[in-house]
Amino acid sequence: MEKLAIKKQLFEKAIQQQQTLVNDIQKRLSDLKESITSLEVGSFGGSDDARREEDVEDIQQEKIHLANAKAELNKLETLYQVLQIDSKVNVGSIVKTELFNFIFAINMPQIEANGERYMLVSDQAPVFKALEGKTIGEEAQINRHHYTIKEIF
Repeated sequence: MEKLAIKKQLFEKAIQQQQTLVNDIQKRLSDLKESITSLEVGSFGGSDDARREEDVEDIQQEKIHLANAKAELNKLETLYQVLQIDSKVNVGSIVKTELFNFIFAINMPQIEANGERYMLVSDQAPVFKALEGKTIGEEAQINRHHYTIKEIF
């Protein structure tokens, strides 16, 4: 399979996975809001008041998670719009080393395509910073791991 087609397939899977996360967070938010409205108001100091406070705090946390998940989804979609074969490691690059295959975009669980696994790693991660701007054959050492770039696309 052509490298650009593989890259496209990987980004589509990542976008789909991130959209699922956004949908899950939105569902949790909806459930929390529904839970709050179902609680009886008034029993001063009662368990419903304590539960309501917990739900309000949970809603605030979920709103933060949702904003972050949407921002990461937007980043993936933006990178997808300008996919190209890279000659140097950049944001959006897919990099194969002897240890791991990386997609440098956002942090999320690994994905698989064509029998290979790819770790999605943020452009803020030390491994990206160490490999950024490097080309095929160049090396980087991060902690005890030694990476030699075998392929970039």
